[in-house]
Amino acid sequence: MKISTIFLTLSALLIQFCAVGQKVSISTIEPSVISQVSPEQLVVELDEASANSRLYFHAREYQVNQQLKNVKPAEDGYYYKIKANELNIRVFLTINNLPLRDTLFLITSAGRKMEALYYQKEQQAAWSSILTYTNEVTLFYKNTSGHGPQINITSYSLEIPKNQNAAEDFGDSGPCEVNMNCPEGNEYKDVSKSVAKILVKNGSSFSWCTGTLVNNTSRDCRPLFMTAEHCGLDGNSFVSSADVSKWEFYFNYETPTCANVAFESQLTNVKRTTGAKVLARSDDGGGDDGSDFILLELDALPINFDPYFAGWNRLDNGPATGVAIHHPQGDVKKVSTFGAQAKSSQYGNTNFDTHWEVNWIKTVTNHGVTEGGSSGSPLFDEDGLITGMLTGGAASCNALNASDYFGKFSYSWKSNGTAASRRLAPWLDPVNTGNLVLDGSYCGDSTIIVKNDISVYPTLFNFWKNDSPLVIDGGSSASVIDVQIFDVQGKLKYRTGDFAPIPGSPKEIDISRFGNGMYFVRIIGISINQVEKILVVNAQ
Repeated sequence: MKISTIFLTLSALLIQFCAVGQKVSISTIEPSVISQVSPEQLVVELDEASANSRLYFHAREYQVNQQLKNVKPAEDGYYYKIKANELNIRVFLTINNLPLRDTLFLITSAGRKMEALYYQKEQQAAWSSILTYTNEVTLFYKNTSGHGPQINITSYSLEIPKNQNAAEDFGDSGPCEVNMNCPEGNEYKDVSKSVAKILVKNGSSFSWCTGTLVNNTSRDCRPLFMTAEHCGLDGNSFVSSADVSKWEFYFNYETPTCANVAFESQLTNVKRTTGAKVLARSDDGGGDDGSDFILLELDALPINFDPYFAGWNRLDNGPATGVAIHHPQGDVKKVSTFGAQAKSSQYGNTNFDTHWEVNWIKTVTNHGVTEGGSSGSPLFDEDGLITGMLTGGAASCNALNASDYFGKFSYSWKSNGTAASRRLAPWLDPVNTGNLVLDGSYCGDSTIIVKNDISVYPTLFNFWKNDSPLVIDGGSSASVIDVQIFDVQGKLKYRTGDFAPIPGSPKEIDISRFGNGMYFVRIIGISINQVEKILVVNAQ
């Protein structure tokens, strides 16, 4: 069976087993390509590439364009080796006419088969890369069909090794970070599946970012994916569509438990897909005068990924608590927790109220923060809904209490510009529901329970400074409801009686006569029984 003029992607599962029956010793194979780039030269090139970018580029691409089919076959198949000089290497390749029964393996210098590429009925993308952990790559083509391979090594990338057993991504985040499967992530198990790390290609340079699969009101499983605009910027130049088609997205790149693991091969459920196109972006210089977002559509999202599409909250009221889920330095998935209400702020110098400012807190495991590679990661509120995407900040393991800034989802909705290419609204509400909140879901969910469909805000009142009323804003599923307000002794202080909170026309309740203290707002309706806390201080 023949597949003509297409590209194949690697299986994202890292399959580790001994190369049983191997007829050729890896050490005896002469390299077909030897990189002449020195570590010193690579450092200079990476520094130069990073100088005009908000990202740090950790790897550089070098062209090869050499075909494996010219290599003399051994008894059990074809071997091809690419070697670097004291540098980690990743190989990019295209494959034409891969027969049904043939397989291409990556073999490490220790003789382990780490990845397998084989015929797939549904092709995923137009870019394939093979991971490695050392300064050489051996490709082994197992020829079962009797037909010779047509494999073209288009290029390779080099990076400076930091760890003995891994490339730059694995294990390089700060020591204060908290793994996703620690207790801090227990309430976010589903939404964490929507988060992926991104291998960003921009010209000849590579960097890491984080992003999120996001739901839309059609709930049609369209693979919409959000990250930060500055992930695609090199100076003032935005990444080309050709480069975005080669971005790689790694889902479930996480430790199986709270503990770190020694080897990347112990991450047993990693899923990878390649390629996307840009639908919309803030076009604001990466947050200089806007909310710093890109909305992508992935070229493919196989159903066996078990994808979760994160929900969102586009109300402009800061989340009281929540988490960021991210891949600092391209490392395994981490979770950082904030415990005080996010403040409205800005990142650049032009427009105000474009970002949420948050500060991270110490939790039971450690004190998670964000780092390079966390850019574009989602800020989830207490209900697991996206409220922002990371632009930047000063927080680090050496500055635990410094602030980070997330471009507001509410601002990205329609405030960066009038064109559809600068707004989220046309893409995430394609059927014009007007929803202020949308819950997340798995593809194919038959029953959707909308969380926080009715919003109560603000939650803190100081009437010496601000005469704001309490606002009840209805979601699309809200019909007739009754709002009751109780004090901490359980005494009823206010009741609306039945009313319909229409989206866009909220109900305002004057509580300026309430004394200082905590109050409970109860909302009752058909299939609705919601309780929110509010705090009144310094009331007259």
